[in-house]
Amino acid sequence: MNNLLNIKRDKNPAQPLIPALSFCVLLLTGCSTLQDSGSVLYQPTPWVLEQNRNRLATIESLMQSNQREEAKNDADTINPAELSTEQRAQLNLLYGQIMLSFGDQQQALQRFNQIQPQQLSLPDQIKYFQAESQAYTAVGDFLNSAKARIELEPLLTSSEDHKKNQTLIFENLTLLPETVLQSGQRQAATPLAEWLSLASILKAKNQNPAQLNTAIMQWRTAYPSHPANTSYLQNLQRDLTDTTGRPKSIALFLPESGVFAEAGKAIRTGIMAAYNHESNDPGRPTIRIYDSEKLTGSALYSQAMSQGANLIIGPLDKDKIQSVANAVRFSIPVFALNLVPVLRKDNLY
Repeated sequence: MNNLLNIKRDKNPAQPLIPALSFCVLLLTGCSTLQDSGSVLYQPTPWVLEQNRNRLATIESLMQSNQREEAKNDADTINPAELSTEQRAQLNLLYGQIMLSFGDQQQALQRFNQIQPQQLSLPDQIKYFQAESQAYTAVGDFLNSAKARIELEPLLTSSEDHKKNQTLIFENLTLLPETVLQSGQRQAATPLAEWLSLASILKAKNQNPAQLNTAIMQWRTAYPSHPANTSYLQNLQRDLTDTTGRPKSIALFLPESGVFAEAGKAIRTGIMAAYNHESNDPGRPTIRIYDSEKLTGSALYSQAMSQGANLIIGPLDKDKIQSVANAVRFSIPVFALNLVPVLRKDNLY
């Protein structure tokens, strides 16, 4: 006891405490807390944030190389409490992409619904809207899929990306019943209402070319700054008035078994509902459905082409999309139902 009391009489009383204080600092370097009225709020330190930034980058790299099992295992080891706001949004994005790759669109959408896009970096915002659109398409929700694409439009920079995105917006909107298109137009002026108005015009393909051209010109006058009011719409207008350019046969590449079977069923139901709704259109194309689980990528494409397909929708599975893309050169438009990172090919949307 006397020795302990003698510390107070030392000329430099802080000296004996330095080693102990240094040890405490070392213990606390991995975390930081703020105490407020008895509560403890955890704040990750810069070192922890940097470590998690590297871990998130590793997960993204695994997804790009299609190692989804490894990506999920790594994601499961991350404690969300140790992440910044942006990192938590990025983790939810990665989880959503992982769930999408497993064919679990509902789980993917639950993750996406937890994200506020402005919390993400610009590149991740683009990935977010692309993945969200794919998830909604996969469950047959074409309106919300189009909404995600409309949100994506101002984030894109290249004309090619705009063209592909606008094509997918129209693909989704034209699958909606006319009643949905008309009800959306009656809402307050919004980007969605403007797109719905244009989709309704373009969907009326059985009207004569003069009426179609007049309706399109009226729309372009009403919305001069709309992103679709470009050379893209001019080309689309030309294709629609040229009946020889309309698809006469559509091929659907959808799985009837395996992990994507339920998603394939939902997509098939949505497309066929829209198709049957247009039963009075004498110029509507025929639709043939191919089980993407039974044939190789090249066999799928070859069979569809031999039966006169002018447009292909699918496949849904990333591996199958890659397989078809590797095997053949697309001579007709192919609207894939999932996104394969860094895969670019002519006529693939």
